[in-house]
Amino acid sequence: MYEGNLVICDQEQQYARNLLQMFARNRTSDVQMYLFHTLEEVEKFAEQKKVHTLLIDKEYSLAQREKIPAIERFVLVKNRQEPLAENETGVFRYQSAEDIWSQMYHDPVPKQNKKKSTPEKPKEAERSKRTQKTKADPKKQKLREPKTLAERRHITQEAKVDKRRPKAAAGYGTREKGELIGIYSPIHRIGKTRFALELGKEFARKEPALYLNLEEYAGGSYYFPDQTGQNLADLLYYSRQEKGNLGLRISTMAGQDGSLDYILPMPYVQDMQEVSGEEWLRLFEQILEHCIYQKVILDLGDSVDGLFQILEACHTVYTPYIEDETARAKLTQYSENLRKTGRERILEKTIQKKLSIAVKGGKVQW
Repeated sequence: MYEGNLVICDQEQQYARNLLQMFARNRTSDVQMYLFHTLEEVEKFAEQKKVHTLLIDKEYSLAQREKIPAIERFVLVKNRQEPLAENETGVFRYQSAEDIWSQMYHDPVPKQNKKKSTPEKPKEAERSKRTQKTKADPKKQKLREPKTLAERRHITQEAKVDKRRPKAAAGYGTREKGELIGIYSPIHRIGKTRFALELGKEFARKEPALYLNLEEYAGGSYYFPDQTGQNLADLLYYSRQEKGNLGLRISTMAGQDGSLDYILPMPYVQDMQEVSGEEWLRLFEQILEHCIYQKVILDLGDSVDGLFQILEACHTVYTPYIEDETARAKLTQYSENLRKTGRERILEKTIQKKLSIAVKGGKVQW
């Protein structure tokens, strides 16, 4: 079974995302797959994790490509005449995902032995000979281009994906464990969700961030125009199965608001209330363990089971409030409740955030 990781960096975002989906759907292996669309993201990733197989867009210059250390290097090319470095192998972009995988993928990289005279494994030797022959004979390196109109139409159709903007990065495994950021307030109708989304976007400008809404009535399409067809209930289902690439699952089902990824909230409050606090915590742990997100923003409501346990698991808790006598009374009661129930830790990690609102013509303005 194949092991290691595969890092894809391609500026043609829809093509790359579709390719990654097909790899995941058609292959059973231990390969961890990562998708990026900027060199900066790949460079940052490579600083934390060894890259075994790199598949990168030819549109990046040789100097740019050489900045990414990798054991094996494959370059997506549009024709076979394009020059490549000696340590790079061209992969024709316009062919099936199955053919790309077959051409590119290799046996697991063996662990290095301290003995200098370690014999080459038969399969590795065979592959090495094939590589040498390919470099020596340009005719055998020819990458088939589509000739007929039907072939070109088939390739175009194969490379299509939905119109959603691709994610900045989707991974299986993570560089270093991220943080849970809780957003909760005992004061309602003050713009908590808007604040949580803006905070998430601010985080996302610096590092990968994911927003999850656990409110009983989240606002649906008003806050989340990118309707992906799958929601938090589907993510919980995949989490319960405990199989497959959760990071890839999130990548294919997440919507996007600016650079911030989000999963659509559950449409029915009854479904959310049936999820135990332990199950929520298990899902969050899986996301932090197996995804590339460094910040997971939890927009929490009163109906979520295990609310205080979730807040205790957060690295930071933001509590929005407004300057109002009633609001102050609720905030004081909430704080006293935490102290009397032995949950002072939540207060210790809480940042209270004052929000300003104005009412004009019967409408709330921020």
